[in-house]
Amino acid sequence: MIRWNFNKENGILEVTYSGHISIEEFINYGNTLKKDNSLPRVLKILTNAQNANYDIKKTEEKNQLIMKENLKQQLKAYTFVKNAVIHKKPVETAISYTFKEIFSFENYSQKTFYTQEAALRWLNHPLQKF
Repeated sequence: MIRWNFNKENGILEVTYSGHISIEEFINYGNTLKKDNSLPRVLKILTNAQNANYDIKKTEEKNQLIMKENLKQQLKAYTFVKNAVIHKKPVETAISYTFKEIFSFENYSQKTFYTQEAALRWLNHPLQKF
């Protein structure tokens, strides 16, 4: 399941992944954000994926290409997206690093963290990529 809420106080989209996350859920989530005109066009996302379970089969090359093309289309709605992802489990952390390499776009930056504090420091650091 993917849930999100835009925190108006800190200007960060707070996202939680929990349970089994399918490619379809990632795509639907991205398409929803693409259509949401209330979000800032320079978007900071804090993704808590500590309780997520990714299906390793979903990382097959064909599915990676589908996700990459969808993200490319979704990013057209934004000037820049900065996504800090929090993981605690080794497999999900490895998959997150793999996706970071695959999802290389000029207006998208993703980094994986172990703690929320480190993720927020990166998101809010003015010298970091934006």
